[in-house]
Amino acid sequence: GNHETDSKIFNEKLLGTTYHYTYAEEPIDIELSDFVKYDSKNYICNLNPANSISLYMPFSAARELLHKDASDKDLMYMIGVETDKHTEVTESIQKIIDENDFGSGYVSDYIDQMKSMNTIAFVLQVFVYGFIALITLITIANIINTISTGIAMRRKEFAMLKSVGTTPKGFRKMVMLESVFYGLKALVFALPISVAISFFMNKTVASTAVPFELDWKLYLAVILAVFVIVGLSMLYSVSKLKNDSIIETLKEEIN
Repeated sequence: GNHETDSKIFNEKLLGTTYHYTYAEEPIDIELSDFVKYDSKNYICNLNPANSISLYMPFSAARELLHKDASDKDLMYMIGVETDKHTEVTESIQKIIDENDFGSGYVSDYIDQMKSMNTIAFVLQVFVYGFIALITLITIANIINTISTGIAMRRKEFAMLKSVGTTPKGFRKMVMLESVFYGLKALVFALPISVAISFFMNKTVASTAVPFELDWKLYLAVILAVFVIVGLSMLYSVSKLKNDSIIETLKEEIN
């Protein structure tokens, strides 16, 4: 079976071909007879790791191909049970193992384990996303404060532009153009650094089977957010100077 993809890599032309497999240093030839249709709701399909292929065969065929020289007592079987009453089933199977002395046999309740893992993951997500939200708010506040301070220090410059005939429309265009340049300047440095950090984390933390991919939608959203935040900050800062008197502003700066 294979994971669902946009392009159909596994097609009917492959049926009947032989898959060469090595098990215990012995070459084995397995003929591909059919495909298992991927179903996201099927738990078995979701057990298949990303970027990998799983081969399914009857137990009798696996016994003949892979373990033909081994006795039944030397084999270890892994059996999965899908049920809504996982706790009761786990206890029943454990009781059977204990009463019949199956030796190395054991039972695991994956649902119970997943609940514990999901709880831990949720707590980590709360801390991580909370920290990200806090850093984001601090960053936005710093952007607004920096731009507001910069605009306030340029009151004389703006007053002089208005005194020589700059219209409100032209003034807004100038401010928006500056916002674009501010955003571009920030992104020129931030985007390469972000991509480099993501690539480094993928190579050091993620499995080698996980390819490095950029989330372009997220990057586009961030780029848009940068321009929106900078633009709104500029407009907000300039709006506070809207009622300033040109003459009074120039006098204050001269004094």
